[in-house]
Amino acid sequence: SGTSAELTDIGACTYGQDCTNYYTAQQSIDDVLSDPSAELKVEVDMAPADVPSLGLAAASDSGVSNSDHVTNANTLVFEIAGPEDGVQAQLVRHIVGLNYEQRVGSATVSSGHATITIPSDYYDSVTVYWLEARDAAGNLSTYPFYVVDANGLFVTLDRAAPVVSIS
Repeated sequence: SGTSAELTDIGACTYGQDCTNYYTAQQSIDDVLSDPSAELKVEVDMAPADVPSLGLAAASDSGVSNSDHVTNANTLVFEIAGPEDGVQAQLVRHIVGLNYEQRVGSATVSSGHATITIPSDYYDSVTVYWLEARDAAGNLSTYPFYVVDANGLFVTLDRAAPVVSIS
């Protein structure tokens, strides 16, 4: 004599894929099996987070045009557009010529957008920025740091006055 419970998985997930599983339960008391319970629906999100797009806000871009990514601004505002609300976007920068990366700000995508405001560097430089993302289920983006040249946002900080020579 005894009591036991049996959980049945109706469905299967493939690793790295989003899926839906359904579970039922039955109880056994003294070898008498109950009817199966109603199905319990479980959504499984295993896919990597989508990386939102990144842009420098026009107001932070003081170059010849407001889209050339050349600036002398003391504060940089980055605009983030994401396909998935709830994604936590982490802004990462790498100053070209230096061998390190630094996480400098974060924001959560809501209604398809977010902004991150950071102080600019203290010296003239070319800096590449990119985003890492974590979705609401905790999945990380698969955006590898070594492809920033192809996918990063290059911003040139230029505070030097132009040199004018008269001949």
